[in-house]
Amino acid sequence: MSAFKDKLRKMVGTIKETAVDFSSLEVTTLNGEISQFIDAKGKFDVDKVNDFMAGNITVQGEIHVIAHTHMAFDQDTLLFIKKDMTPEEREIFQLHLEMLASARVSRLAFLHFIKEVID
Repeated sequence: MSAFKDKLRKMVGTIKETAVDFSSLEVTTLNGEISQFIDAKGKFDVDKVNDFMAGNITVQGEIHVIAHTHMAFDQDTLLFIKKDMTPEEREIFQLHLEMLASARVSRLAFLHFIKEVID
């Protein structure tokens, strides 16, 4: 077996060990004051967004959930969309759908890559 294939197998093993969760896909689209989620180093703080979404923290300024999609591995899907969206929010929702489609394609491509390495 080639050294390259050995390295790929090790990478797959590492991914398995880190318990990457492929059981679902989640896409959330927010609009509002993004500065609420920038940390002291000027980086976007995803953990703070998750805390906000869970109701664990409050932020100053307005932040709105436009849409949230949860797609299970078996493709069962839950879609939440904001009630009474403005025309601008409907455009943002269309972007949400595009992000979801892109995320699905990326996920499937990655799983296909892993399958090819294992086979």
